[in-house]
Amino acid sequence: MRWKKSRFGAWWWILVAIATTSAFAASRVNLSIEHAVGERYMDMRLLGTVEIPDDHIGSIRVDEMSGLAWDEDEQLLYALSNRGKLFHLKPVFEDGKLVDTQVVAAFKLRNRYGKKLKKPYRDTEGLDTQYANNGKRGDSVLLISFEREPKIARFDNRGYEIERLPLPEPLNDTDRYDTTNHGLEAVTAHPQLGIITAPEVPLRGSDGVTLYSLDGKQWRIPEFPVADNAIVGMETMPGGDLLLLERAFSSMLSPIIISLHRITLDNTCRADTGRNGNTVCASRPVAIMSSSKGWDLDNFEGLARHQGNRYFIVSDNNRFWLQRTLLSYIEVLPPENAITKKVPPRPSPAVTARGERQSGISW
Repeated sequence: MRWKKSRFGAWWWILVAIATTSAFAASRVNLSIEHAVGERYMDMRLLGTVEIPDDHIGSIRVDEMSGLAWDEDEQLLYALSNRGKLFHLKPVFEDGKLVDTQVVAAFKLRNRYGKKLKKPYRDTEGLDTQYANNGKRGDSVLLISFEREPKIARFDNRGYEIERLPLPEPLNDTDRYDTTNHGLEAVTAHPQLGIITAPEVPLRGSDGVTLYSLDGKQWRIPEFPVADNAIVGMETMPGGDLLLLERAFSSMLSPIIISLHRITLDNTCRADTGRNGNTVCASRPVAIMSSSKGWDLDNFEGLARHQGNRYFIVSDNNRFWLQRTLLSYIEVLPPENAITKKVPPRPSPAVTARGERQSGISW
C-alpha cells in the first residue's frame, strides 16, 4: 500500500530527524536474580534487558511505551506510547544479545487531516507492521489498535493516519467493553487468518477469553488462572501460532506476574461457528515470571517479533517515578521434551496479511 507524501516535503523530515536524534543511552538491567543472560528459563532464553531513560526527543517525552513492532526493511523497532506518540528505536546487539537501544526519532500521531490526536482518541495500545518485510524501503505501514475509543487504523511510520478499518460485531459495540480502559489492547497481522485483535479483558456477555479477526472469526482461548490477568500483547510466530503476552497485577502490595503463552488457532476452537461448544484452543506456557520469584519486572505491555523466534518486550512506566521503561530481548525455544518433526511447506498466497512474501506456513 502506498500513500501521498506530506505536503511539507522531504526536507521537513530531514530537519525532524536531525532535531530528534537521541543523545542518551540505555543502561543494562538484570531481569532475573537467578537466571543470567543466555540461560534458559522454561521455554524462553534471556538475551538481555536495557532500561530506556525517561528523557526527551525534542519536545516529546520518551515514556509510557505500550506497543512494539519490528520493521525488517527499515531496521527499526517502533514503540508506541498510550499518549499518542511514536518512537523509532535502534537496538544494539553484541553476540546476539541486546546491550543498548538508541531512540532516534519521535513523532506525535496525527489524524487524516494532519491534526494531533487528543484525549481520549490518542490512547494507542497495540502495534504491528505491514509491508515491512518485502524488500522495499519506504512503504511500511503501522497497524495500531486503540483502547478508550476501540478502533484499528493504519498509519505511516511517521505517525500520519492512512485509514480506519471496520470492526466486526461484537467489537463495534462499545457497550460490550468491560470499562473504557479495557479496549483493544493488542493486534497482529496473521499471514493466513488476517488481522487479529483482543480486548484487554473479555467482553461483557462473552463465554471467556476470546480472540477476534476483523473478518468475523473468533477463537476461545484458555484463561490463565490468576487474579486480574489481562492480555496486553500479541504476535504471530513463524509457524502460524500466536504468542500472547499477559500481565496480572492487583496492587502495589501484590506481585506482578508476566506470562507468555503459545496459542494454536484452528477450527476446533472457533467460537463463532456454534459447533464447538466450550472447546478452547491448544495453549502452552512459554514463560511465567513473578516479581515474588526473583524477577525484576515492570508493567510489560508490548511484544514484537524480531527475527526467527526472537522477540522484544517493553514495559510502560506509566509516567511514575518508581517505574521504568524496560526493553527485553528473548528467544522462544521448543519444549525440552518436544520431538522435532519436519513438515514440508504447503502452497500459500504470494503475499501475506503483513504484505510480505510468504515462504510457506505449516500448521
